[in-house]
Amino acid sequence: LRRAVERQREQHEAAAAEHRKRIAELDEILEWLHGHEADVKSRPLLNIDVVSVEEEQKKHKDLTKEVESYLDRVRAVQESVKHEDGLPGSLTERLSEANLLLSTLPLELEEREKYLQNNKKYREEYQALCDKLHAWVRDADIKLEADKQGVDFENIAHDLEDHKLFFSTESSIKELVSQQ
Repeated sequence: LRRAVERQREQHEAAAAEHRKRIAELDEILEWLHGHEADVKSRPLLNIDVVSVEEEQKKHKDLTKEVESYLDRVRAVQESVKHEDGLPGSLTERLSEANLLLSTLPLELEEREKYLQNNKKYREEYQALCDKLHAWVRDADIKLEADKQGVDFENIAHDLEDHKLFFSTESSIKELVSQQ
């Protein structure tokens, strides 16, 4: 009877030690996840150029890898205690908190990625519109520079038609500038 009691006590002590180990591991994981939760939920302030968005996307990928590695550790702890009965309340509480993070953080990371992708697309569209406008202004300057040496009266009708044709696209350029 004494050996049976001693064996039972050793099993309980081993289980308690294992639970303390898992609690400590979950505490470390949860502390890290809570420390980076604000980063995951934030939407970074971006500059107007595409390069700044690409830099933020790289940072986001690194953050995603780190968060996923910690979430994988949470899943491993959950799997290890899945079939255990009589878990201490503190471990159950931490597992519940970890489950909440498992359900919210991946969605937040997806939303953050969509935010960055959309903003990159907007900046690329903006840059294309700016390039188109600058090209038109350069062409207009070239057309207007040609007349600075004087008026070619022999080809004045042809030059006038060229100017009319070129500057008839001015309304599309105004539309381009006023796009939202």
